[in-house]
Order: sequence, then C-alpha cells, then structure tokens
Amino acid sequence: MADFVLRRPVSVFPQAVLEQARYLLLDTMGIAIAAGPMEAGRIARDAATLLYGS
Repeated sequence: MADFVLRRPVSVFPQAVLEQARYLLLDTMGIAIAAGPMEAGRIARDAATLLYGS
C-alpha cells in the first residue's frame, strides 16, 4: 500500500484524505513520544533498533 501511495502525486488525493493522513501521522508521533519513557516505548525502540539500526 505504501508503494502505491508513494508513486502518486499528492494532487490525486482528495483534501479530506490528506488532512486525515496528517492527523494520523501527528497522532502516531505523539503516542511514540509519550510512550518513550514507558516499558512499551523501550520495547518498541529496541525492536526498531534491532530491525533498522540506530
């Protein structure tokens, strides 16, 4: 799905889709920041480092 989206210009997506995508990205970033000091955040960070490097 990411490949499909990334191969299209932004102009093909309706404004409502772009707004929802921005909202969800911001929400995900906020959750990641808030979870950072928690055990779940540490586990996610460790998994990301293991999978993708530091």
